[in-house]
Amino acid sequence: MPWLEVPLLASFIYAKCTKLERLVLWDCLRSLAININTPWIVRGNFNAIIHNGEKLNGAVPYASSMEDFANALLDCGLMDGGYGGNQFTWTNNRMFQQLDRIIYNHHWADFFAYTHIHHLNREGSDHCPLLITCSKNQYRFPSCFRFLHAWVLHHGFKSFMEHNWTSPIVGSGLQAFWVKQRGLKQALKRWNKEVFEEIFHNLKVAERRAVNCEIIFQQEQLMENRAAMNKAYTQLNHLLSVEELFWKQKSGIKWLMEGERNTKIFHMQVKKKQIKSHIFKIENLDGSWIEEPDAVKSSFMCSAINGRAEKSSIQYCKDSVVGPDGFSSYFYQQCWDIVANDLLDAVVDFFHGADLPREITSTTIVLLPKNNNASKWSDFRPISLCNVLNKIITKILANHLAKMLPSMITDNQSGFVGGRLISDNILLAQELMGKIDQKSRGGNIALKLDMMKAYDRLEWDFLYRML
Repeated sequence: MPWLEVPLLASFIYAKCTKLERLVLWDCLRSLAININTPWIVRGNFNAIIHNGEKLNGAVPYASSMEDFANALLDCGLMDGGYGGNQFTWTNNRMFQQLDRIIYNHHWADFFAYTHIHHLNREGSDHCPLLITCSKNQYRFPSCFRFLHAWVLHHGFKSFMEHNWTSPIVGSGLQAFWVKQRGLKQALKRWNKEVFEEIFHNLKVAERRAVNCEIIFQQEQLMENRAAMNKAYTQLNHLLSVEELFWKQKSGIKWLMEGERNTKIFHMQVKKKQIKSHIFKIENLDGSWIEEPDAVKSSFMCSAINGRAEKSSIQYCKDSVVGPDGFSSYFYQQCWDIVANDLLDAVVDFFHGADLPREITSTTIVLLPKNNNASKWSDFRPISLCNVLNKIITKILANHLAKMLPSMITDNQSGFVGGRLISDNILLAQELMGKIDQKSRGGNIALKLDMMKAYDRLEWDFLYRML
């Protein structure tokens, strides 16, 4: 394709049916991937699946075969971009499997901002055709501030924090905390651009310096050469730790152990998150498809007004997703000695009757897909991400209310109270239904009421009167 900026490579696969014969294909892909530094797409019938969810009916798939396929994709740096339509691409009218797929490397994901794969209907074949749509145009949303965990590893971070956070301001309590946080956010943006963005360039320089110092020490084994080599590798290890923490936060991977430095996995996971987090099109209530970004946004707003959002649980782990202010709990853990007094003053100010500023109570709504092929708004579960200060105040209130709930909620309500199990009422209902046909004084009747999402159907006025 001479009109393209870079050459595109495409490989077409028809894999063998046995595990041993497919091993030859996996090794061939590995040898090809070593020398490929350009957009590369691989498509075809792999005759293998990655996990049990890609097979319906039939014998249990061999774990070793799935592991071989998954390891080959990881070694080759190939990622699955997901799909639309029916999951299973092959059937013999008894068993269904996802044998056909389209995968590509991170160079392809960088070159094409939009890559969508759709499984078309089967017509006259046991395999369904796969349609791929690519585009370099991307609808870019304004970026939000996010506190990077790697910042705390910079030697000048603490002094920078103390200088900016302790600057005198007008106000106290909640208002002062919000003003300081807003000023720090702007200062961190400038500091990141001026100081921290050079970290990846410095890493390459440190790698070359470490190699050169080691060569010099091998040629002349003097004490000063050994000291220079050790210093170079200390600096290199520090920068590698910074890079690891940066990509680990960006990728969202939590299953790797601390110190397992694998930026290849992190890079691939970041690309997968970018692909899966973008809603390219959505099915409307009338069955029509909406693809324009502005139209998708408008459709969501209409759906959100008419629907009901579910509440999410709050976790205080350092890797938890941040709220709209961009500051994670890891920021407060690392800078507690600097921000503790202002944070505590803000909490006390709230319990003295101060109103919470909108900037603190605001939340970020995130849509979590309920399945791998989410195509309607009902296929997404909305959750609200709160700011850490909001979580702290809510947690304090919840801990105090937990002591009062047993006296406020009747005994027949078996949920929401510590020491009670919601399964108690389920077991009681089963026993009652089993004995409902027994003779008794008068008749027996059982009422089945629709109590789904009952908490969303309560009026606030009713709650105020009851409390």
